[in-house]
Amino acid sequence: MRITFIKFCVVAAVVAFLHTGNCSAIEYKGVNYANWWPPDGYSSSNSDQSLANAKDAGCQWVAINVFWFQDKINSTEIEPNYNMYSSYPISVKHAVERCHQLGMKVMLRPNLDLAHDPSHWRGQIVPSTAWFTAYHGFINYWADFAEQNDVDILSIGAELIATDPCANSWRAVANDVRTHYSGPLIYGANWGNEQVVQWWDAVDYIGIDAYYPLTDHNNATLSELTAAWNSRANSIQSWRNTYWPNKYIIFNEAGYGSFDGSNKTPWANPSSFALDLNEQNDCYKALLSVCTTRNWWKGVFWWMWETDPNAGGLTDKYLTPQHKPAEEVMSSYYVTITGDLDDDRDVDIYDVALFCDYWPDPNIVGWPDFNNDKKVNFTDFAMLAANWRQSIPPP
Repeated sequence: MRITFIKFCVVAAVVAFLHTGNCSAIEYKGVNYANWWPPDGYSSSNSDQSLANAKDAGCQWVAINVFWFQDKINSTEIEPNYNMYSSYPISVKHAVERCHQLGMKVMLRPNLDLAHDPSHWRGQIVPSTAWFTAYHGFINYWADFAEQNDVDILSIGAELIATDPCANSWRAVANDVRTHYSGPLIYGANWGNEQVVQWWDAVDYIGIDAYYPLTDHNNATLSELTAAWNSRANSIQSWRNTYWPNKYIIFNEAGYGSFDGSNKTPWANPSSFALDLNEQNDCYKALLSVCTTRNWWKGVFWWMWETDPNAGGLTDKYLTPQHKPAEEVMSSYYVTITGDLDDDRDVDIYDVALFCDYWPDPNIVGWPDFNNDKKVNFTDFAMLAANWRQSIPPP
């Protein structure tokens, strides 16, 4: 037995030596999770079941969204509003713990919305010294929460377009957060605005809310959607390789409604459009088939997974993939065997080589920490070895 193990390690070491270090596996297999009402909804039995359903669908990460509010775009006070869709912190804590119990990791996403300004949205919030002071208080509150509850990655903002050029102010936000939270940080730029952000050095990952329009017509074919995503990925890749070659990219959000034309305007309200489950299905296929070939892309958090375990379904036009063909597409890419680090649907020597890239790491977030203890060690190796030479059909 000992000789066999030594031979195995020697082979692994040889493959690791030859390994380039590039991998197109999906490291962040995620969904966004949001509670709209009541404020303790994250603590409900429905939410517990919905998270279990996400795990069964192959999710390894959940982005838990929490919302605080300012009154209008020029306001400088930020606070929770439990009459709208803020969640009680104790309820958020329950959801984090439930994810960890299920073996899923957590991105915490504190988001800012407007309470009484229906003609504007968060992307138009006006930056000022007073606003950034308020924002420090808001994000540091959730940074403390993240540290106390072992959150695996923290988003420090999302889609705050008008504030994105304020590089020094945002660097100050990130630096301040790091005095409260010891894990990795990400920011979610609105699609197309990632190139405006000049302070990606202040965070650990480039985050994009990737609602890029794909074509200019309804009923686009899968080949057209795939070509559109290939073009978009080429553009992102060129920009990233030129300016931020050492930063990996995660889609903090991506999503498509199951309505006719969702590929043109993924952000649109579906209520006035015709049901089209196939368009959502094909958009999922296009994004995943293209982005999984790019070694700078680390994964996606689909918008969104509802706290209602029965949400979605074949008559629903909104963005959730639950109980729709799109969920099956997502699962076909997400469901793998423990130890399949390169997402080729089997566990082989190449996965051992990838594992060696992280061996040993006493402080890690994400794969290949299979047992979610934030360490890569013999326990994780044993889980990989238990599935040696196992395989499942490709998507």
